[in-house]
Amino acid sequence: MGILESLAIGKAFARKNCYEIDVNQEMIAIGVSNIVSSFASSFSITGSFSRTAINSQSGVKTPAGGIVTGLIVMFGLGLLTPLIYYIPKTSLAAVIISAVIFMVDFDTVKMLWRTKRVDLLPWAATFCVCFYQIPYGILAGVGVSLIILLFPVTFPKLEYEFVPSVRSPDEFSLVINMSSGLIYPSADYIQNTVKELLRETKLEGVLLKLNEDANWDYSGLLMLTELMQLLQSHGIALGVVTCNQSLRSSAASYDQLNDLKFYSKLGEAFDNDV
Repeated sequence: MGILESLAIGKAFARKNCYEIDVNQEMIAIGVSNIVSSFASSFSITGSFSRTAINSQSGVKTPAGGIVTGLIVMFGLGLLTPLIYYIPKTSLAAVIISAVIFMVDFDTVKMLWRTKRVDLLPWAATFCVCFYQIPYGILAGVGVSLIILLFPVTFPKLEYEFVPSVRSPDEFSLVINMSSGLIYPSADYIQNTVKELLRETKLEGVLLKLNEDANWDYSGLLMLTELMQLLQSHGIALGVVTCNQSLRSSAASYDQLNDLKFYSKLGEAFDNDV
């Protein structure tokens, strides 16, 4: 949580002040600081959004501002505690609000609305949950962003076509162009799509067309195994059109895929009556 908050704050002020930060260096600094401070029973060290905003509004440019802040805090705790005790929390909140109000960038919201509105969802989740706690707001934004990223991978857009059979005009060969590859998130979706098309149309063969650099994993091989067994029970041939040598060699070493046919080109598959 502390790392997420610190990196989010650092990137926000880096964009505002036109400089770059090294994320790896920031994580190393936070980790080393927490390790060293643990020997003195310190609280966990992380970046503070409100203090960073106040420093920015006060014109602080270097880490020396932390030394000045520390001296003021020590002075206040040592001599001004009886007076500070009666300051209402609302006045302290007003100081923080006045410091961070400039961080709300509504121009970005307008740009997101004009360009890609789905990107407004992580922004809205982060903005709303931050009213509860800033770390949870950051986590909410990250979670929504992950859902947006994983959705097209889990439910990829499959382009398919039915090619009439040469031997029987009532039968077709189903050709599916799978740009997402054979990976775990989309394995079930691809298999269910083929099952639905199998119920709707009388098929002679099914061809899965993959790019040469298509991704695949073990779950994809399992999906091919189950799909091949299902189609064989209906007397339908299954073939894979790809030049991906890694996928070919892995499938060849998998005993349950010995009957699976691989083709380099789509025309080669049709020449073999698939």
